[in-house]
Amino acid sequence: SDAAISFPLSSKAGQMTVQANHNPRWQHLIGWLLGLTGVIIFSASLPATKLALIDFEPWFITTARALIATFAALPLIYFAPKPQGREWRDLALSGLCLIFAFPGFMALGMQTVDAGHGGVVVGILPLFTAVAATWLAGERPSWAFWFWAIAGAAAVVIFTIDFAHFSISPGDLWLLLSTVCCAIGYAISGKLARRLPGWAVIAWSLLIYLPVNLLCSVWQWQSNYIEASMVAWGGLFYVGLFSMLAGFFAWNAGLAIGGVARISQIQLTQTFFTILIAWFVLAEPFEFKTIIFALIVALTVLFGRRAKIVRRNP
Repeated sequence: SDAAISFPLSSKAGQMTVQANHNPRWQHLIGWLLGLTGVIIFSASLPATKLALIDFEPWFITTARALIATFAALPLIYFAPKPQGREWRDLALSGLCLIFAFPGFMALGMQTVDAGHGGVVVGILPLFTAVAATWLAGERPSWAFWFWAIAGAAAVVIFTIDFAHFSISPGDLWLLLSTVCCAIGYAISGKLARRLPGWAVIAWSLLIYLPVNLLCSVWQWQSNYIEASMVAWGGLFYVGLFSMLAGFFAWNAGLAIGGVARISQIQLTQTFFTILIAWFVLAEPFEFKTIIFALIVALTVLFGRRAKIVRRNP
């Protein structure tokens, strides 16, 4: 059975703890609701990045979004429990994947593909995350889980091929690389969130890389950025405040409570949320078959939710 989870809500002013082990059903439901909240926030990342690319370069977006998130997270550090020992190493590795590699490669990919198309490619992320959870987070999903995880990923891949009309661009390769980095980052941060509050994990990771992001943002600044459109600035601030910060508050907590492999499967639905947002914000095409594939994927997530996963104590 799953290990008992204590979810710390605060630290310095006394520590409140919610014991979820007495009711696994409620534990899983809370984990899923938190994970879904994070997925919905993350779903707008690709469209927002597309908007930011109107006036900004990819690597400036990568470091500037982290800088925005860091300054927003600074007041939280006072209340965050201090990491110990190997936790610093894991925070640095998680940050390297989620603060630099994932958003950087994603921004490079979004230069040549539509946001909706990018959302479909990133749909393979849950399967990669489940593999990373087995490798890095000590989770052992059952064969039933792997069956439904692969079925959901296969549905997304089939949809990807059809959506892309059998054409693969360099942008797809950048996006695929970004998903690998993201999966590793999720597994590490999900493991950390068993011992630290989810918001503290991302806050400390951002703080570790503050000097790097500050220097890189200043170095990459161009004089014409001051004249950037409000739409581009809006996209940049969204990926900074929401994709890089607020989304991880819910997502990391969901991973800690429900397990990295199990909660990661919710991201199979992110593809369809992204396509819907891209249709609404960027006027990208939206077809009826998208709804059909979304329903198929939702069923694989529902059945996979019931599969057994053994998780070692951290």
